[in-house]
Amino acid sequence: MSDDAVSNESKIRLRAAISSAYALVKGAADAVSLAEATPEQMMQERIDEIIGPSRNPRRPSQLESVQKIRADMKASIEQIRAMSPDELMFRTASDTEDSAISEPDPADVEEMTE
Repeated sequence: MSDDAVSNESKIRLRAAISSAYALVKGAADAVSLAEATPEQMMQERIDEIIGPSRNPRRPSQLESVQKIRADMKASIEQIRAMSPDELMFRTASDTEDSAISEPDPADVEEMTE
């Protein structure tokens, strides 16, 4: 085997040993915290996940997420209402000013329904 292959195998063994040790310690800590938890604590944690308040700003509660989506949707609707229908249309370089949405080609429609 080449020196690189031996070096890589050595690195893999080291990583596996560290990973196993971490898993053992983390598993033991999780088992202790689970053994100490009461059903009431577990239910309260779940309620907090749903209605908040969030302890982590990067992970808002489900209610906070829904409220943000609702606020974003309302703001978008207001912006759309303020726009004219022409502003809402996507235009390409091949579109002309007086071109509207054209009717589909009957041959294309026939192919899609087959």
